[in-house]
Amino acid sequence: MMLMRILYWTPFFVPDLGGIETLSAQLLPALQRCGYEFTVVTSHGRYQLPDETEYAGIPIHRFGFREAIGQNDLTRIIQIRQQVAQIKRVFRPDLVHLHISDPSAFFHLNTLQAHIAPTLLSLHQNLDYYGLQTDGSSSALLARVISTSQWVTTVSQSILAKLHQRDSRLVARSSVVYNGLPTTRHVPTPLPFDPPQLLCFGRLIPRKGFDVALAAFALLLAEHPRAQLTIAGDGVQRDVLQQQAATLNLGERVRFAGAISQPDVPDLLNRATVVIIPSRAEGLPMAALEAGQMARPIVAANFDGVGEAVIHGRTGLIVPQEDSRALAAAISHLLTHPAVAAQLGQNARDYVQDAFSLDTTAAAYDRLYRQLHL
Repeated sequence: MMLMRILYWTPFFVPDLGGIETLSAQLLPALQRCGYEFTVVTSHGRYQLPDETEYAGIPIHRFGFREAIGQNDLTRIIQIRQQVAQIKRVFRPDLVHLHISDPSAFFHLNTLQAHIAPTLLSLHQNLDYYGLQTDGSSSALLARVISTSQWVTTVSQSILAKLHQRDSRLVARSSVVYNGLPTTRHVPTPLPFDPPQLLCFGRLIPRKGFDVALAAFALLLAEHPRAQLTIAGDGVQRDVLQQQAATLNLGERVRFAGAISQPDVPDLLNRATVVIIPSRAEGLPMAALEAGQMARPIVAANFDGVGEAVIHGRTGLIVPQEDSRALAAAISHLLTHPAVAAQLGQNARDYVQDAFSLDTTAAAYDRLYRQLHL
């Protein structure tokens, strides 16, 4: 029996750290065991890795998509287009699985004729992030990606509902596939309260809202002066956030841990009392799933998809976006009531293990791959 070949297209890939990267690193080996052969097309990310590498025996092809488009470098755009077309002609995928959150989809659309294959499009963010509006307006690029895809998945019911509101014709060819996590061998440790340890982790970019977390932390110190905050990750906002921390006179109470690798995340979480997710936009926050898996209570902003990853009052607390005072008050409540915090953390662990299994995610994509290949 021939293996089905999947061209897996994602804006970033490990060792970059983020939701799609975490999912992809765990999903691809699981789907390999289901009988799929993969080739990955992605970017160099922030680590500027070689153009060609491997991961779990899977060829990884990296391109400077953003740089070529951002600099309007026509020569480079043509070169990348030719290289992507050659990959399609040589690999001859039975399906293209396109995870989109950036303009790299342009190169997929402009090489559709290099090798004809169905496209499965996965949307990982809310519609506003992509420039899609429920009144039907959108960026021309994304509108074309959706129209040329045989199936569209979203990572939350809230995003799917808005997609259907935008275009009811998509109801017949779209569905939710939740991101999932493999069963962890790491054992959650008791929550530390002496001193309390707060954690934000992810890419340091504006939509993650870590500036709101810093403002909330400055307010929190009035009631919990021994609390400490770790911001783990790297990105374009690192200098801005460090300057904000200095302006707020947070001193050594805030630690910028820098980039972390995926294997280090469970240990990082085990040192946390509360995980803060103050994002301005997310689809389904992988940080919430990872925190829950390690029995950490979560305080999150109210964005699309958060209510499916964090159950308010059961696995964590949800507060209004951009509201540093509400964020500080919710964190303070958990630090003042350790038993409540511990119970929320245990509830989060039970919920993630039940609702966000990697096996369930892999099985859903397995069904779609086979359905679209027929």
